Amino acid sequence: MTSNHIIPSHDIQLFAADSQKYFYHTPSGLIFKVANEQLERYISICTGQQPAEGAERLCEHVHGIIQKTVAEYGQIDAASVPANEPLPFSPSCVELNVAGRCNLVCPYCFARSGSGFAFNSMSAEECMRAIEFMFERNPDAGGYNITFFGGEPFLEFDTMREVVRRTEAMFGGKKIRFSVTTNGTVMTEAMAEFVKQHGIAMLISIDGPQAITNALRPHVAGRDTYADIMRSLELLRQHGADFELRATIAADAADLVGTARFFEQLGAPYHFVFCFDSQHGSNEHSNWNAPALDGLAAQLDALFGFYLGLLRSKTYIWGYWFLEHLHGIAARKLNPVTCGSGVNMFSATDGGGVFGCMNFASNPETAIGDLQHGVDEERRLRFGAWPTCHTQRCAACSARFYCGGGCLHERYTALGSTSSPNEQQCALRRLLFEKMLSYYQHIKNHLPEAMVRISEHRQHLPQAC
Repeated sequence: MTSNHIIPSHDIQLFAADSQKYFYHTPSGLIFKVANEQLERYISICTGQQPAEGAERLCEHVHGIIQKTVAEYGQIDAASVPANEPLPFSPSCVELNVAGRCNLVCPYCFARSGSGFAFNSMSAEECMRAIEFMFERNPDAGGYNITFFGGEPFLEFDTMREVVRRTEAMFGGKKIRFSVTTNGTVMTEAMAEFVKQHGIAMLISIDGPQAITNALRPHVAGRDTYADIMRSLELLRQHGADFELRATIAADAADLVGTARFFEQLGAPYHFVFCFDSQHGSNEHSNWNAPALDGLAAQLDALFGFYLGLLRSKTYIWGYWFLEHLHGIAARKLNPVTCGSGVNMFSATDGGGVFGCMNFASNPETAIGDLQHGVDEERRLRFGAWPTCHTQRCAACSARFYCGGGCLHERYTALGSTSSPNEQQCALRRLLFEKMLSYYQHIKNHLPEAMVRISEHRQHLPQAC
């Protein structure tokens, strides 16, 4: 009977904030303070640190209180997603690998190997066929997203422009959002004007201040990549176009506070992603070994101190990567699937290749079908997303709904299979999870008004100059 009153250890994430113990209840997303000896002993039993014998009444009593609290706040639907049922293919997002070339040679790039890209640039006709394929497979979605990717998409600006115009003419009755992921180095007046005119969402890769960006994003012709990006940002601002910035954090070159301070001074939304193994294989940039994680832990604490100062002064924070983490914990947002690969999205390449997502497009052997014959279901289930708990190692992890199991392509490039996550990346995500829980609780304890703003997804507007 006692076992019925014990929470499995993989449903408990212990963490500390302000020298106080807490635990995160994975299925519900609720946080409990370990405020008395009874609860502390109960958690020790659940995590296998103490035997359950002789503690039956204690377990029943404490478990009942926890379950009552969960019932009061409501169970999160994500936790009940069946683990072994495949997700249907119903795409509302297509990623067009419109450019099979790039003017940068980023050492961590997953799209290009030493010999070049695995795909060529797409024609406007090939792009339109992929878009039609999406509408044929899912004609009644509430909205659609068409993303231009590569390589560097703006090297094929004429094709992009033709695709946008034709799509708007053919599917004007649909709610369509265009976006582009770009290195931000080739922007012209005409491009900036077109972006603004058609409301194209811009995600610009820049890894931080000049020294970091130029080291990690070198130009094939030896140009100053950073200077080119800054010029492009100014052009976009002059035309009133919106953009977001993304920094890839490398294990051997991380400077979180310096990078965040740089972005905050730029005054543009930004977020961080952490470098992972690409088709180049493991390299120093993605080597999140124990020393690298120890260094990152210290940097995360320093970064939190930086953001905490901004929160205390009610300064607008442009780093929505940090805010989104806290908001997700506050809103009890759980991620029940690995990603959208081969489910609500697909990627297309020249010649009609269909892949689960843009990351897989760099590996021809991972194609899940083609535009002429459709999707092969067996291959889609092999390289597409599944419920997080389908992966056995994820099902036994307390952080499973935080990361969703990680990137499937990263699994493939690191291990040659999508069936199991890479342990280094798991360690990285568990570190981020525990740190974010601690930061969330600290803000809740000491800046409750700021936590309310974060929970409601609003900030104080920047003060006028």
